[in-house]
Amino acid sequence: MSNFETLRFRQSTDILTPNIWYVYHDYANGTDINATHLINGFSKKAEAEQLYRSMLMDEITDAIQQLDHTQDVNSEFLELCLDDELGLISSVESFFSDCSFDISQLTPLKGSVSEFHTEVCKLCRPYIAISNTDQEKLFKEKADYYLTPTGQIVTFGKASTGGNAEFALMPLNSVAASKIRDINFKKLNFEDKFKLLIESLSNQKNQSAPLYEVISKLYEALSGNELVRDTDPENGEDYSYKRGDDVYCSSHAVHQEVSVYFDFKSKYLQINEQSLFLMELSNIQAGELLNSNKIIFFNSPPVI
Repeated sequence: MSNFETLRFRQSTDILTPNIWYVYHDYANGTDINATHLINGFSKKAEAEQLYRSMLMDEITDAIQQLDHTQDVNSEFLELCLDDELGLISSVESFFSDCSFDISQLTPLKGSVSEFHTEVCKLCRPYIAISNTDQEKLFKEKADYYLTPTGQIVTFGKASTGGNAEFALMPLNSVAASKIRDINFKKLNFEDKFKLLIESLSNQKNQSAPLYEVISKLYEALSGNELVRDTDPENGEDYSYKRGDDVYCSSHAVHQEVSVYFDFKSKYLQINEQSLFLMELSNIQAGELLNSNKIIFFNSPPVI
């Protein structure tokens, strides 16, 4: 996802091509002409504007679902955001002001917040509005930080999001989030990892994604480690999230480090001498199979 705030469209200022309209990213916000990336040029303003609006809609949707992948974002809401020129942060915060976030999705993490002036520097918008009742529930949990199913690390407290809510979940910036991950990487218990894995497989948004990819992306979100991608040099086949000596056959497996992290007995998730990755199952069905056959797939089956 690109940075929403950088996306622009405008008419050419070149006297030789005055009728060309450009859609581009301006990473320096107008301060450096070299910090731009052209997406496309059009002979008609309407065509440029259509692409611009379409890309903005995609970015708003992606930003919302990066915070809560259970949400459906309708086109009417997106059109209204663009018509009102809300911008990315305002659009996302407006969405969560109207569509409540289910705090039961959150996993408590280890770590303690600092005093206000230090902590506020660690935060980044957009914030997620929550109710007073949810604020009280989180406060009683006695955890300062939480992990969302999409891998975002958030804290909570009094904050304005443009609506009527007084409180919000507030994501940590990448540096602060990395420190919390360092504290929790090996301390997130097996039960919590397993719960998040089943939730991720059950999520409707992940149904079209390969099983190994859903598991691998969750590993990256929880651990903060980025898996190396690879391809088969013989035919160029993309084995996303794969690497190692057996790359040619590892499209039916996960990285060994992913297998170790989730405590799989095998990186191939074998059942009845066949890899679970080869079965004609939806991710929801795969999750149900994992959940009901823990002893087959996991070294230390959790009690859920």
